[in-house]
Amino acid sequence: MENPYQSPHELPGQATSVSGGGMARQIPVVAVLLMVQGGLELAVGGLWGLAGGTFAVLTTRQAQQGDPNVPLSPQTFGWMMGAVYALMALATFVVAALKLFAGWRNYSFRGRTWGIAALASGVISIVSCYCFPTALALMIYGLIVYLNSEARWAFSMGEQGLTREQVLWHLQRDTSL
Repeated sequence: MENPYQSPHELPGQATSVSGGGMARQIPVVAVLLMVQGGLELAVGGLWGLAGGTFAVLTTRQAQQGDPNVPLSPQTFGWMMGAVYALMALATFVVAALKLFAGWRNYSFRGRTWGIAALASGVISIVSCYCFPTALALMIYGLIVYLNSEARWAFSMGEQGLTREQVLWHLQRDTSL
């Protein structure tokens, strides 16, 4: 007796099949979102670097004026805060560069490992504060897509040298993933 609640793709005696490569077709979307996120993080990293430099210069000027309201030597405090901002900027730049590179590679169904690393780097985005919520959302969505067996298959086709269009054509045509 046939199960009326059974998926139409799962017929008795057949392996589970996928029509249209649903999850794998989302890889280019995740790749573009990785590049957008990387660009935003690059901008925030630049702002952190600018803030650190400004902080160091302003406190050095304050030290030259002899303002007694700062507990540490203003020059020491300024350079310490400048270093903190510089480290935040550096961490944000590294994470942004990883996302930009991985997104560029993943758009053509290459570098799945780079993509997973870039998505996981969303946790490091907490350093940039502003980019963390979107990085976390992208990490969850992207890992759901990239850890899917369809995505693994699509990336393997891309790594074998097929172009992005050829992989998409196979995803649309092949029902034996």
